Amino acid sequence: MKIIYETKHLIVFLCLFFICNIYAQENQETIYIQHDSIAGLNYLDVYNGTVHFNKDITLKGEHRYLYTNFKSTTVNYDGEKYFHIQTKYDLVNDVLTILPYKSTSNVSINAITDKVASFYINELNRNFVNLDVLAVEGSAHGFYEKLTENKELELYTKFIKKPRDIIKNNRSLITYNLSETYYVVYKNTLHEVESASSFIDLFPSKKDLIKNFFKENKKLRKNNLPDFLSRLTKQLDQSL
Repeated sequence: MKIIYETKHLIVFLCLFFICNIYAQENQETIYIQHDSIAGLNYLDVYNGTVHFNKDITLKGEHRYLYTNFKSTTVNYDGEKYFHIQTKYDLVNDVLTILPYKSTSNVSINAITDKVASFYINELNRNFVNLDVLAVEGSAHGFYEKLTENKELELYTKFIKKPRDIIKNNRSLITYNLSETYYVVYKNTLHEVESASSFIDLFPSKKDLIKNFFKENKKLRKNNLPDFLSRLTKQLDQSL
């Protein structure tokens, strides 16, 4: 009877263990948020950095950021994940700016870029990674938007805004030129791509596949270049 009693207790214990383990995995984000709340959000490491200054006097509707308002973001900082951090992405200086918790002003902090491995803008469903942190070879510096989830060949976009001075109504104002450059990372090396020849130079054995894709998807390339390049990259990845 004692053996049966102990066996029943062991079974119950194991069941509870596995249930708790599954529950813990499903609620990892909730646990992190609760921990951050208890620790005091304003004292988290992610809030370290210098004060962000933006003294630009711009044309109406112009700004140096990827998006105008602070947005809820998941930030992978110094090996830890921080959820629901309010951020803007400064495209002039290529820096993630963070609004302190419960701040009553728009004074933000420049996150230490070398410690930001990635950030995911929740409501926009956009993921940016720091290729310096990933030690990608080539001229990879700073944050790139990751557009694909492939096995060997990944597509990225680099956004840059360059300020330009103009005179309007006898006032000196700033406007910005936005550039979007597309890259693939293959075998941990960054390659700029967009034209058929750039892909063929990288994958000469896939010349026919690349030329046919460009020929058959001219309209998509004209109307939605990121989607065009994502689909091409996926096909190439599956053929490698």
